[in-house]
Amino acid sequence: MVDRMAADGLVVVAPQWQTYSRSPPDSEVESLIRNSVNYLESRDDVDTEKLGLTGFCAGGRYTMLFLPR
Repeated sequence: MVDRMAADGLVVVAPQWQTYSRSPPDSEVESLIRNSVNYLESRDDVDTEKLGLTGFCAGGRYTMLFLPR
């Protein structure tokens, strides 16, 4: 899915959050998401008004948990 989104011209970040620990605490995943957003905001080719977050399974949970923030 990441490859398809990139092929459509989107800038995509796909962190491997489970590589940090098998079941990381929410605060660790939130930090990873915030760092990813900060990175995207630093790029000239990113429209910061059009950032999105998506995920599946546990990633979907994190999307629901952190997107409103």
